[in-house]
Amino acid sequence: MPPPRYACGIDTHSSIAIRKLLLADAIAAIGEAGPLGLGLNALQRRNCLGMPPHNTAVRALAELGWFAGAALVALLVMVPWRLWPIARHNPAAAFLLCALAYITALSMVHGQLSRDVTLFLLLGAGVAASVPRREDS
Repeated sequence: MPPPRYACGIDTHSSIAIRKLLLADAIAAIGEAGPLGLGLNALQRRNCLGMPPHNTAVRALAELGWFAGAALVALLVMVPWRLWPIARHNPAAAFLLCALAYITALSMVHGQLSRDVTLFLLLGAGVAASVPRREDS
């Protein structure tokens, strides 16, 4: 086993230590971000490891600002909440809910906001599926 390498005061062979440092840096940046954020992919340049935090919600709060980050977090909560009763009776909605749960879980541990196209597509599909349809007379 190679000897551990250290940077920024952590063992760079430890994925957990790296993620803890990146998350701590990102949470500290949320306060500095303000309502309009630091800019897309700005967190990658703000820590000593040169890596972004792998959490879409935290990145949205810091990079896009408090308003856009709060809107994303609200969508991540409200879309599954509204799909749940529909998914009990509709297999397509059930599949959409499961796909959204899977992609959301992945984006919380491996997410990169500028590459989370699948998450945004599934959120949009979930919103569309959860809106009641009007019956045309």
